Amino acid sequence: MNNQDNDDVNVSTHANEQVKAIAQTQNVNSKVWWKSKTVWINGATTVVGIAMLVAPDLQTLLTPQAFGVTMIVIGIVNKVLRYLTNTAIQGSIGETKAKNI
Repeated sequence: MNNQDNDDVNVSTHANEQVKAIAQTQNVNSKVWWKSKTVWINGATTVVGIAMLVAPDLQTLLTPQAFGVTMIVIGIVNKVLRYLTNTAIQGSIGETKAKNI
């Protein structure tokens, strides 16, 4: 094992220790994915993006400036939802790590 591999293992071990420490101090709750506002916003954004690819006529509904503003608003909404998030989604990596402690 070279030094880079050792560093990677040390970082991974440190990250797992941090997850354990957080889980021990907090009650780790979870919810089903369909109750996540973040998942719904990102899903809707994906559907609109796919629709615009397969139906180019939809692209005429927004000017380039309006499209840019829309992307900014979606980014801000995602950041706000992420800031407000305090519950893991069932089956997510964070929930799994916290339960395996």
